[in-house]
Amino acid sequence: MSSKNGLIASLPAVARRVGCGVALAACISLAGCGNGQSTAKHPTGGPGAEVPHITIEPAQFAGIVHELLRETEPSGERLKQLGAAMRYQLSRAELRFVNGHPEAGLRALVGALYLARPGEFSADLLQGQDAALLHAARAVSKVGNSGRALAFYGMLEQISPTLGERTDAQAHMAALNDWTRAENTSAGPMRRAGEIQRSTLQRAMVEPTLKSRSEAVAAIQDWVKLAKAFTSEQTAPRTMQEREEGMEAYRALRTGALNLAALFLRSGHIDEGLAALDHPSLDRVVPPNLQEQLGRLSDGDAPESWLGFLSLLGRAGPGQPHQTGLDDAISNGAAFGAAVGLYREQIGNVEGTIPLCAVLVEYAMGEACAPMFVEALGGDPSPQELGVALDVLLRTLITEESMGDVAAARRAYLHAAPLLELASREAGSPIEPRSNQLRYTMGVIETRAGNLAAAARYLSQAVAIGPSADALKRLAAIHRQQGKLKSALADLDGVFKIHRSNGNIAGEAETELFRFELYGALGDARAQGKALERALLRSLDARNTAHTGAETARAERTLAQILEHYGELSHATRAGERAFEASSNDSRQLSMTLLDTSRRALVFGQLALGRKTVRQSIDANLDDEDLIYTALWLKLLEQRLGVSSDGTWEDALSSISAREGWPARLKAWGNGRQSHEQLLAAATTRVQKVEARFYAAMSQTPAKAKSSLLSIGKSEAIELVEVTIARNLSEKQTRFPLPQGLPLP
Repeated sequence: MSSKNGLIASLPAVARRVGCGVALAACISLAGCGNGQSTAKHPTGGPGAEVPHITIEPAQFAGIVHELLRETEPSGERLKQLGAAMRYQLSRAELRFVNGHPEAGLRALVGALYLARPGEFSADLLQGQDAALLHAARAVSKVGNSGRALAFYGMLEQISPTLGERTDAQAHMAALNDWTRAENTSAGPMRRAGEIQRSTLQRAMVEPTLKSRSEAVAAIQDWVKLAKAFTSEQTAPRTMQEREEGMEAYRALRTGALNLAALFLRSGHIDEGLAALDHPSLDRVVPPNLQEQLGRLSDGDAPESWLGFLSLLGRAGPGQPHQTGLDDAISNGAAFGAAVGLYREQIGNVEGTIPLCAVLVEYAMGEACAPMFVEALGGDPSPQELGVALDVLLRTLITEESMGDVAAARRAYLHAAPLLELASREAGSPIEPRSNQLRYTMGVIETRAGNLAAAARYLSQAVAIGPSADALKRLAAIHRQQGKLKSALADLDGVFKIHRSNGNIAGEAETELFRFELYGALGDARAQGKALERALLRSLDARNTAHTGAETARAERTLAQILEHYGELSHATRAGERAFEASSNDSRQLSMTLLDTSRRALVFGQLALGRKTVRQSIDANLDDEDLIYTALWLKLLEQRLGVSSDGTWEDALSSISAREGWPARLKAWGNGRQSHEQLLAAATTRVQKVEARFYAAMSQTPAKAKSSLLSIGKSEAIELVEVTIARNLSEKQTRFPLPQGLPLP
């Protein structure tokens, strides 16, 4: 289980330009929309046309997405690249689903579909990616999104390789239609029209075909037409159904035109959208300013209007809610298209690039941002512009790594090389720390991935430009694992100096504890004892000067770890209890405390403590990815002690909801549904393979496990708590006497 390091990145607010863009949000106060690119012609070929399938290498993906977003003219070459990019993106969506991130998998899949426009899309472009579509169809079906579910099952029906799978997709579509009819049996005509409108619009936003779009247009127009008739005849509602009918009519009149505009902005056919808004059913329903701004988009060269739509849709800055009555799925599709439209009108302009890159990161295509920013910034960008680009790329690295796609993070970093080169010219400027943060972040990512050579390279680069305690501490851990113990001690000298200058007493205590471990590896018992004593004294100072719960939890946790080496397990347990109490309002500190206490219970054979900690973990609603480890470590502890389970770890496993990803694999192993060999076969990363080896080794007798644990303790997966446990159990541990006359809390 990897320790958490709280990488946090936030995108800066997009600069807002004054003009009709701002006025749009005010003038269309009743709702909003905005999506799409400038008026696009239907491409040659289109649905049913033969489009040769090409395969792209991962390194090509960013450049192809960049070109697809720049290109407005239809062509056979565009269709080939579009299909290749969509298929590749769906394979990445499947990775997210399999890794236990269904929402992120769905966003990645939807992002692929957003690249296509009606008239050029056919399900054949997705051939071979039925697994991702099936995951997505099941995910949206669970939340009752019938429109998206019908879209995804419809695509599956066309591309599934076997008759059985195609029949299954058809059965799901029939069941969805039956369910929709049953849900609407008791509804009035207004509500039925509303449900049809929502379903067809949701489908058209992710199924970019002319047929889906036409059905959505007709449904919206019927919805609004019925609402106008309803309000003209409406009397005071007397029943709940009449009130619901009235609310639906209000929604139709308030958002009907905006839903229709969003659909055509999403499709990229602005002129056709304006024509649809002129339909008699929408007479006196379309806000004049909406029609005016769409007209400007149709004429071209209207960046202010695009910015206005982005502001309306909540995409002009972080944390800004959209000011519309649109469903989020519709608003998000509109925002993607509005960002594309702004970008195409301002290619080579940073302000036009920022909003699009923000949504690309969200839809798992952030690696395309580096070439876009390189094009926009040119050779002499301002520090502010370059800083924004680096912030977006930092967000990309963190997002991809959090989804388990380390390869994508690596590619994004490599694509950012020209930007880092530009930043290197700004030595000593405010931009330097931001570029250095990218290097540090890649060092963290490679450390977590167990790629220590690359991690050391990135961290060394970061330290050379701007030393930080975190970077130096990670370097020390890497050098330790590489056997470079003196280099690790030198790294810690730098860490201690930074903590001392910042008055970070807890950091000093942790550094001394790390020195203690290194001196032990060097066989220097005298220096080891002195380092441990300094660590003890500083940890006591840290707990006495702590001002917040987080500071107290950190100090007590460090004190508990130090007391282990003095053989003071009862005092260590009490320190752990105090850390638990202090961390009750801080989820990160709480997780770290419970995991460390579980580690201690396993290493020192403290059965009561292990069971208590797992129960606390359940009661605290610990995340699945943390709870799984406290449960498994208790299971291993009971096995090593030869005692029967009291059901605690089984209760913990039963409360874990993960069905995909590594936690689900570990749960299956814990429940006995997978063997050691199957767990190892399921491991796809270097770190997961080390974990699998650890659990296999710990299932043996201590004598048989020792050699395996020695090997695991020396592995490159240094972020794993299991590696620490392996060291604790396999390496000789010297117990030191407490300093005389020192009272312990």
